[in-house]
Amino acid sequence: VDTLSSGGSHFCGVNSSHAIWCWGQYGAGVRGDSIVPAARDSVEVPSKVAGGVSWAGVAAGTDHTCGLASNGSVYCWGLATQVGVGDTAQYAPFDTTCGSSAGGSSPCAYAPLPVTGVPSSIQLASNGTTTCALTSTHTLWCWGYVGPTSGNAGQIPVAMPLSAVATTVTVGSLGGYCVISPAGDVYCGTLGSAPALLQGGLKFNDVSAGSDHACGIGAGGLLFCWGQNTVGQLGVGDSTARSLPTQVVIPLSGS
Repeated sequence: VDTLSSGGSHFCGVNSSHAIWCWGQYGAGVRGDSIVPAARDSVEVPSKVAGGVSWAGVAAGTDHTCGLASNGSVYCWGLATQVGVGDTAQYAPFDTTCGSSAGGSSPCAYAPLPVTGVPSSIQLASNGTTTCALTSTHTLWCWGYVGPTSGNAGQIPVAMPLSAVATTVTVGSLGGYCVISPAGDVYCGTLGSAPALLQGGLKFNDVSAGSDHACGIGAGGLLFCWGQNTVGQLGVGDSTARSLPTQVVIPLSGS
């Protein structure tokens, strides 16, 4: 397996033959193998995503999965509100009684559907109910479910108004995202809003977003975290939120 991504209760990977294989909970069609199972069914062994597409990447969310084709096209499958296709009436195959990981029912796609309107892409990132695509021109497009009072907002891809070129994107589980510029600057925002430059003057090589916090690797491999900290998710020794990156000290040795 060359690339691996974990979703809410499923995993997907791209193998050396450019096929995507998924396994785990199936209730929302997240395996993408075109098989319509009983709601909340699961499979213990990997099944191959349908469609015959040559895949370069995969990104799994809570109740959906998206794949990046070798030609830069983007496809998604799973819960209708998370796959970026908008009005489900014009797409097939959808099952109107599909179950989600949280129970209940909603339309689902059991096989990959093209996400139209997104330019040729080089990276996908998913978490929770949101997916973002970083395009070959380093613009950012995002889609997904953003709450019961938002109507269709976010269910089709929208371009994020970046103020800098982005080379890497990470998505949090509540619709937040962060991007890194070629210079190592980090910009963070939420679905439908412009990202803001992370203050503090630090440069980052990598960043990962959580539900309401994020952590990044800076110069020399130093680790920094920021955001909410109600359960100690920042790892800084207390439960106080941080608006600026705060260094996290990890012992170099010991158990």
